[in-house]
Amino acid sequence: MKIRRHIASLPARTSRETWGAIVKLITGADSINTAQLEAATSVLCSAIADEHPASVPIVVMEPIR
Repeated sequence: MKIRRHIASLPARTSRETWGAIVKLITGADSINTAQLEAATSVLCSAIADEHPASVPIVVMEPIR
């Protein structure tokens, strides 16, 4: 299943707030992936601040089991 969301960022919110909103959107309270996504915060904040997702969207996929 593919789901697409547009999330407002600069200037509506900081890149860190934007990444936090994305993590919250794609993880649940009992998610085992939250720590991995939060570990990528600095890299993703930099990409969001440089406005890369405007031309190349952030794609998150669940691993194939």
